[in-house]
Amino acid sequence: MGGSAPATLDELASTERQVMTEVLERSGVTASLGADRWAEFEAFLYAAVAGTTSDLGLVAAPLPATASEVAAAGPVVAIPAVISRLVPAAATRAGEGVIGFVLALPMVQAVVTGSLGDGASLEVAETHESEQGGERSVGTVTGTISFSHSGSRIVSSVDLAIQIDVYDGSGRLLRSVTFRSIGTVEIDMCPDENGAIRGHGSLTMTGSSSGGASGLATATSDADVTITGMVDPDAYLQSVEIEAAASDDTQSGTDPAETTAVEFDGAMTMGPQGGIDGHQITRDTGRIVRRAPSASQAQLDSMSDRAAQLIGGILDALARSAQEQWRGGACLEIRSTESSRDVRPSEQVQFTASLHHLVEGNELDKPISVAFSGRASLDPVDSAVPAPVLLSFLAGSQSEDIGTVHLQSTSNRGIASLEVTFRVVVPGWKIDQIFSGGQVVGQKCGDPTGTWVAEGTYERVGMTGHQTWTMGIDADAGSGEFTYVDLAQGAPGGVVTVYMEGLAIGTVTLTIDPDGMARMHMTETEHSYWSWTSVGGQGYEVGAELAEYDLIWEPDSTC
Repeated sequence: MGGSAPATLDELASTERQVMTEVLERSGVTASLGADRWAEFEAFLYAAVAGTTSDLGLVAAPLPATASEVAAAGPVVAIPAVISRLVPAAATRAGEGVIGFVLALPMVQAVVTGSLGDGASLEVAETHESEQGGERSVGTVTGTISFSHSGSRIVSSVDLAIQIDVYDGSGRLLRSVTFRSIGTVEIDMCPDENGAIRGHGSLTMTGSSSGGASGLATATSDADVTITGMVDPDAYLQSVEIEAAASDDTQSGTDPAETTAVEFDGAMTMGPQGGIDGHQITRDTGRIVRRAPSASQAQLDSMSDRAAQLIGGILDALARSAQEQWRGGACLEIRSTESSRDVRPSEQVQFTASLHHLVEGNELDKPISVAFSGRASLDPVDSAVPAPVLLSFLAGSQSEDIGTVHLQSTSNRGIASLEVTFRVVVPGWKIDQIFSGGQVVGQKCGDPTGTWVAEGTYERVGMTGHQTWTMGIDADAGSGEFTYVDLAQGAPGGVVTVYMEGLAIGTVTLTIDPDGMARMHMTETEHSYWSWTSVGGQGYEVGAELAEYDLIWEPDSTC
């Protein structure tokens, strides 16, 4: 494993194309059909695939002229070079190579990012005939292109085959060739309970020919990669373990079968923020498991390159596509018993925030970080508390005071966040208070600051009176001053009319309860009460103790 410039979908297609060419040559397909005839049916194979995948929006139809245009039309895959001896990108034509792993990879990434649905299966079935040199060739493309999303695991699979039968002028079968490509990609979108994330990819290409000079010939080339990553407490991909293998099998006529196989085992720590750039390789081993006598160094290098491309594709899917999802809230969700809403001044709201796994459906105890902005307060705050978290919010006292609770959980299972915003709305208050022989009424709209007025009337001991309270609440909405006027008259004895005038000043303390009730505690600091009669007299001051009492206002939605 070594460093090199990242490859693109073009280079993946080039590698897949090289594998295909090797399989066709070793199995005798190219020799049996001839280069021109195979090129015709190969173009037919790509056209059949393109016509099917265009329904998914992965490959444009008509088929792009080059692999570069294929890459531009669909998701572009940045492939890191984590194994040395990468095959240089070569000129390709008509979508070469987009029939196996190269098609499965962007398809699974499209499911991860949500641009495809949760599952689909498309059948490919096309037939093409050709006349050349007195022979009639019939080619049939069959296969399945599918993807599925089950829990956290996303799987895409491409299984395509073409069989070409060649007949003479009388309709007698002369020879047959087949080619089959199977590409599979499996990706975990969410880390498991230990923070592990897994990806797997495989590519198998098989060719066979019969009826030629050498009889039956078959060849198979495959590669298989498994990557297990670990996610750190900050929800970044921290490290990966890599297992890869590649093999070539060839059987021609009665010759002994030849098998060459290589294996790779590696590990690496990821770069900053779980990225591929800046990675460090911590283990890099490879071995030849079996080597056929005819296997050249070029063949071994080609097998290494094949495994390298699959490693790069799977690693990119984990480090980029999947990591964006588990860090973006696709795996975890914070649920709150309260949602954003309007509250009353100084209202106290208690609620619970819990953490849930969207895929597994269970509740987690990972920490939830709590922060607060705005007016007035939150408890607890500026701390990380294992879920579930009991929160107590105290609203501000002024209209349009806004307090926002910021919740976020970051762990090796992913990231979830939630904001709950409370806005103080003060429609107003009213008082309609009955007391012995009388009633007090009033209405205050808007903020609790400013002027409150209450009017009272009463009848007792032959006197009819009218009261006026005028309270001025300071900007802190907690206290102020009041004046009180009481004018009354009556004939308690039935003959002489008596007049009474009362004046008082004092302090008022305003408290708004969590239920929205406004309680005014009135404390007189001085007062005077005078009375006189209708038959004359200067009147005299009536002695009375300084009073202390409450006026209770309830929320009023009619303001």
